[in-house]
Amino acid sequence: AIVEADVMTGTVVSGGLQYFAERATPSLSLSLPVYATSEQIGLPRSASYVLPWHYNDNWERHVFFAVESKLPGSWRSRLTLDHENSDEKMLASAITGAVDPQTLTYDVANAFLLQERNTFGADLKLSRGFLLGGFEQQLAFNLNSSRKRELTYDAFTIPFTYRFDAFGFDPGDYPAPVIPPDPFAGDYTRSYTYNASVAAVLQWWAPLKLTTAWRWHSFGIEDEQSYEKSSPSYVGASYAMARRWVAFTSWSNVYESNYGALDTFD
Repeated sequence: AIVEADVMTGTVVSGGLQYFAERATPSLSLSLPVYATSEQIGLPRSASYVLPWHYNDNWERHVFFAVESKLPGSWRSRLTLDHENSDEKMLASAITGAVDPQTLTYDVANAFLLQERNTFGADLKLSRGFLLGGFEQQLAFNLNSSRKRELTYDAFTIPFTYRFDAFGFDPGDYPAPVIPPDPFAGDYTRSYTYNASVAAVLQWWAPLKLTTAWRWHSFGIEDEQSYEKSSPSYVGASYAMARRWVAFTSWSNVYESNYGALDTFD
């Protein structure tokens, strides 16, 4: 839902709320059981290994507030504040071994996922168009920041492993593991991101238009690491060759943190 209002001349205020919730019952993760040779075991199409205690619960909420204004001197501004939080909990089972051709059984381990994310963000944009050298020029400034608190725990190490009967599967034979109500309370990662940029679209000759941007970026994990970089981030040029043809070239330098991308299970 989004609400927008013209509160005064040249000023528009808007706000919105987005909410998503899902509750699903997942089947076995990582495909159906097969022999060690990858040969199919001949399961009927009606075969199902869903256990009644499997669950995958997700919800997300995003709230934002924005003010857009026309300022003196042909400047325009937009300030946006937003808050996003999400929660995911999943308990399911994953195949960890091939089917034994003698007993037609295979090993399954329980997998538990707990993920929470809470993010606050602010973004300020200032822009202005002006005449210089007989051509329209454009200038823009941008400041934004975000602070995130995040908990992610993936566990295939829960001490509950079952041996499933491939053809005699009975959900009642496999009780649900007991998960503590809040097993990892307080084990959060807190991070921050700050960005500042300036961009310009310049023209001094009718066929040629230049676009350039510079960016300062700072990223950090509390009590762990930090990163700061300042550099040109974008340069582009377009040349009007004929009525319907334009040549364009650009160079960009984009940085995104890959913190946690190589995390593995303990």
